[in-house]
Amino acid sequence: MKYKPKHDVLVLRKNILKDLQARYFNKDPFGFCNYLLFLLESRFEHDYLDNLVDWMNGFIREVLVKQKISRSADNEITTAVLGYFVLAKHNRLTTGVDFGKVNELLKQHIDDNGLYFKNNLTYSICLTFSLFSTKDKIKDWQRTRDALLEEYRNKNLQCDPKNLCYYALLLEVENDKKELEKLSKWVAEILVRNGTNTHDKPYYLWVAWRNRKHIKREIKTIKHKIADSLENFLIEIETDEEPQSKIIKSVCYDIAKSFFGRTMLISFDEYHEPNLFARIGGFFVSLILIALMVVLIYFSMKNGWLSYANYKLISILSWKTFLLSIAKFLMSMVLLVIEFYSGYIGGIILWEVPINNRYQRHEVGAILRTRSVQFLKWVGLIIVGQLILAPMLQ
Repeated sequence: MKYKPKHDVLVLRKNILKDLQARYFNKDPFGFCNYLLFLLESRFEHDYLDNLVDWMNGFIREVLVKQKISRSADNEITTAVLGYFVLAKHNRLTTGVDFGKVNELLKQHIDDNGLYFKNNLTYSICLTFSLFSTKDKIKDWQRTRDALLEEYRNKNLQCDPKNLCYYALLLEVENDKKELEKLSKWVAEILVRNGTNTHDKPYYLWVAWRNRKHIKREIKTIKHKIADSLENFLIEIETDEEPQSKIIKSVCYDIAKSFFGRTMLISFDEYHEPNLFARIGGFFVSLILIALMVVLIYFSMKNGWLSYANYKLISILSWKTFLLSIAKFLMSMVLLVIEFYSGYIGGIILWEVPINNRYQRHEVGAILRTRSVQFLKWVGLIIVGQLILAPMLQ
């Protein structure tokens, strides 16, 4: 189902375009860089944004290539590195950079504990995920990453909640799905129990919504909180109650573009809408696999194939009889594993698809992979059991 806001999201777009049209990029480089980070991700298109892209390419050249840096070194260096990452990701980069020189530049601003610019968490996280693809050329990259992990474990990131967005992006580029799931569930838990204030809530919501596949149980509550928060934020923008930072406007636009423009997954049941054809298909697939197990067991018992897994039957009278007996020995064990596996997977499909109504390809695939890995751990026990029981079947 789609949700239509009472207050138009175009109001927020116009507000952002007003910032871009003014072209005061040098007054707030990091803020405008955040526009690039989130707006390009949400496929925002406009000539004014193209102007910002052109300016950022020039800014990268000035800071990282020519190294013309003012007193605001922390802001300028972070903006240039982050800008390089964003433009490269979206194929908008026209400036080449020597990361050996970037490494030397960063070494001048790293603190004893591994963070940059007097323990600035925001800039340190942005630099770390922006430099991930070139980390081999950045001597202190791992030291900074370890310091950020310590800050995350100590819950220091939530002191400035926008850092949660940046840290989620860091986990994304690292493809650390396990930690990203933990972060998403932690953020969702805070949102569900109303553990954050109104100003900080969009950052939590952005992390939760971007990683909603990890929080299916809480998604209905998260959906309502997003709808309420965006509605209130749009009212603030429309009435111009107070100036909003560029990052919070770009975060809210990114959420709104997705939330109001696509079909929402609002609960476990709605995520798995009843699908008769999927259930029937899952039932027949599981039935075929279970039937395969029954047929194989029947013929195995009838023809005595399972009893071949008896080391006493291995003949050494000649190479021919030896190889034949070894082949029967191995065939017997493989056959039993196939019988167990087909029945096991058939049962899993029967339980997950027709009964639990799980039919999304990525979801069923993930379940089958996990169960297959678990089954492999049992293969040794199955074979040992067969070796013990085979002599008794003679």
